Amino acid sequence: MSLATLSNTKTMSIHSKYVGDHFDISIAFPKDYDKTNKKYPIIYVLDANIFFGLFVQTARLLQYGAEIPDTVIVGIGYPKDHMILRNRDFGPTPYNLPEVAGHSDKFLAFLNLELKPMIESQFRVTDDTTLAGDSMSGLFALYTLFHQPETFDRYIIGSPSMYWDDNITFKYENDYYTKEKDLKAKVFMSAGTLEAIYEPEFAAMVGNVEKLNRILTLRAYKGLELTCHIFENETHLSVIPATMSRGLRSVFESKELIKD
Repeated sequence: MSLATLSNTKTMSIHSKYVGDHFDISIAFPKDYDKTNKKYPIIYVLDANIFFGLFVQTARLLQYGAEIPDTVIVGIGYPKDHMILRNRDFGPTPYNLPEVAGHSDKFLAFLNLELKPMIESQFRVTDDTTLAGDSMSGLFALYTLFHQPETFDRYIIGSPSMYWDDNITFKYENDYYTKEKDLKAKVFMSAGTLEAIYEPEFAAMVGNVEKLNRILTLRAYKGLELTCHIFENETHLSVIPATMSRGLRSVFESKELIKD
């Protein structure tokens, strides 16, 4: 029996001197990539071991209907120990995993100084970039937003693990606000209502998303375009496809043209 594969994709391995480890990089290209000289926006997908295939197929379905522009999609995954190493890279502080977590700064350096330059030098892409993450990788997306927001133009953030280290994300946002009043980014943030009912470990997911939405709305950051959506009758896992689909449509606003 043969395995199903995603068309128009390639994989490569890249070593990061900042993280001190290898990453599996998966890249999905638009169907006409080899037929034109056009440059495409890039979407970087975290947790690619579990999300890449789902995200690519969701994006391609929307692109088929011209609801979002064609893009190059870059998935960032791990050769092994995915569920352990995601804590290392996405957990900004040691918290309750002191032997693993607390290296988000190094992972962000990998994205900015190694992966993005490599992708931009090897493929026909624009400087229009999106970051997509969910749960722990959603936590990292918020870490990036409040530390180096200029890293990406758009953020799709699902069920971010803001419970981490006594809700340290809110401290990051407050620290950012004391120094900056501009936050130029297009952000979609979401959670599912059943996360707070049937999954005690995720009980604060909805409340934290709603709280951060209220804070960011009151801040009125110049340049921030924020959409927050709470999906009814969705769990921590079932909400993921909904977040991907709605998030893509939201940050690209369906009719936005590709920047050449």
